Amino acid sequence: MTTPPLLVITRPIERSQKLLHFCQQNDFACEISPLLKIETIADISGSLKKQIKNADILFFVSPTAVEICSQYIDLYNEDKTFAAVGKATEIALQKQKASPILSPDDGNDSEAVLKLSFWQKNTGKILIIRGENGRAFLGEELAKMGWQIDYADIYRRILQAPPAKILSQLQDYQGKIAVPLFTVEMARLWCQSVNRLGEKGKRLLYLTVHHRIGDFLRQQGMLNVLDCSSEKQIMTVLQSQWGKL
Repeated sequence: MTTPPLLVITRPIERSQKLLHFCQQNDFACEISPLLKIETIADISGSLKKQIKNADILFFVSPTAVEICSQYIDLYNEDKTFAAVGKATEIALQKQKASPILSPDDGNDSEAVLKLSFWQKNTGKILIIRGENGRAFLGEELAKMGWQIDYADIYRRILQAPPAKILSQLQDYQGKIAVPLFTVEMARLWCQSVNRLGEKGKRLLYLTVHHRIGDFLRQQGMLNVLDCSSEKQIMTVLQSQWGKL
């Protein structure tokens, strides 16, 4: 009997339902080993409401930012312009009935957002709603264009290394193994952890949602890295290559 491909789930389980469903539909084995967990920053309600009141544009860096913010703020009733880093975040805003929404047609990063002509044609106050210690590039670039920038750090990402048991299972696994990675921080932690796998760790199939993650993995000596544009494309690639082997 052929050993099925194995997919390692590296995101929080609440963010991994589509990947889990994909495994079930395509007869993939699955190991759940989230490399981070999300923790809401305490006592943000008052300051968040005040910051939102003073802003013209509410910019969200992730679906997580939308979901946590919406626990405190009814976005549907906010008379603001909303902006999203990519389609997944735009969809999260749509679920909250937020409107209007600015979002790039292609790409899911700050560079794609900056290509929107809106920023050159307007000015005002932008509140960037994000995780703690988020990337500053977008705010810095918009400030150069004359926008006033404020930040609301409403959650933190807590990294957690894969357990030794999971790494042992990967070492012994006889089939193909794929590891999707979604941030550079996750990739760095993974690379530190899989040193014990030696050459096998370098030859796993790594799938990323951004070339920056892929570039980091290649710099660390990983030999089989595919850059995709989204989680959906990751699943499409896996299905085309390994589906129903």
